[in-house]
Amino acid sequence: MKKTLLLLVLSMIALLTSCLDQKEQIVDIDSLNVRGKIDVTIIDQDSVFISGAEISITPGNYTYISSSEGNVVTQLLDEGEYTISISKTNYADTSHAVNVIKGDVTKLNFKIFVKGSIKGRVTDSASGAPVSGIRIFTEPETEEVYTNEGGNYMLGYLNEGSYLIKTEKGLYNQYEQQVDVNNGETISANFQITTEYIFIEGGSYEMGDIWNQGSSDEKPVHIVTMDDYYICKYEVTNEQYVEFLNEMGNQIEGGISWLIIGEYDCRIFEIGSVYYSESGYKDHPVTDVTWYGARAYCEWAGGRLPTEAEWEYAARGGQQSREFLYSGSENIDIVAWYSSNSGDDTHEAGTKTGNELGIYDMSGNVWEWCNDWYDSDYYLSSPEENPKGPSSGTFRVTRGSSWYNNSNYCRSSCRYCFPPYDGLIFVGFRVVRD
Repeated sequence: MKKTLLLLVLSMIALLTSCLDQKEQIVDIDSLNVRGKIDVTIIDQDSVFISGAEISITPGNYTYISSSEGNVVTQLLDEGEYTISISKTNYADTSHAVNVIKGDVTKLNFKIFVKGSIKGRVTDSASGAPVSGIRIFTEPETEEVYTNEGGNYMLGYLNEGSYLIKTEKGLYNQYEQQVDVNNGETISANFQITTEYIFIEGGSYEMGDIWNQGSSDEKPVHIVTMDDYYICKYEVTNEQYVEFLNEMGNQIEGGISWLIIGEYDCRIFEIGSVYYSESGYKDHPVTDVTWYGARAYCEWAGGRLPTEAEWEYAARGGQQSREFLYSGSENIDIVAWYSSNSGDDTHEAGTKTGNELGIYDMSGNVWEWCNDWYDSDYYLSSPEENPKGPSSGTFRVTRGSSWYNNSNYCRSSCRYCFPPYDGLIFVGFRVVRD
């Protein structure tokens, strides 16, 4: 009898304990007449806990911040459907519908993704060299970055969608690619870009001083017939020449280095066998470059120096020529940097008006090396078709004049020359190709 009574008491104690436990659980979940909770854990695409994410719950406008373990436990909520919105800088926003059940803790794991990104490399199509300082930007959103010394770029944290990626730098053609960006992914978009070349349609023209304002070496005026070719829209710049030097080095040719570094106005300098262009002069025409250094660059870039006849034909507008005295105008100040307006310095290529063909700075800024040897009497015996100059000589032809010279030298027919080993403060060049 006593044993039976003892078992009955123990059973009652166990039942009472169970009821108390259940009551405590209900009080914890359902006190104050509310119904349940939501327990949320936030992870990224690699299943790493995400701390600091903002979690908003509606209706009710509740806001929480995830812990170091990516966790949030809400306050007690009425039974029903809620929307959980999750946001964090550089991550894609996400929303989820959740049902809160009476007397229950709804446990959920949500994965959020880093916004998509685009990376790539920009190289010169002719040489394969990386191109720094290229502006890379997107449409829509107009996100933008610039390529580094290795030609690399990264556009990070883009919203999911389709983008038009564009390149931009004054001396290069603009390129674009359509790219689809997905959250959590990095898309590659590489570019090969070219310096802008202008197509020169072949034809015949009167070469020499048709205005009767020049020197004797510009006479006699004679008919010359040219084949088609391409000429660079701009003079070669310091930044472009730096790319060449960093690949090829500043080699010795003709008894002298390609570029005369160390001159007070040379805008390229060397530190530890690496070449740099001076700030503010990257897009100015390179100077202090010898004829050998100009030729070497042209060959490296897949082109060559122009012949004197090609240079004058292009300067005068080719088949579109209007026979202006200067390249593109009778008004020199519109088209040229010369002694009266230059401030005794070079200027960024392409900042004056171009000529009839859209070629810039063929009057003024810097003299331009041509491939030909110079002969003051060459026009007396020049062949009619594609003349290439004398077979030998002491000086190489330069054309176009510079920031240092007066207007008379800026005439399209004006001829000048320097020894090929000279690297001078007012001499540069541009590239042609067949």
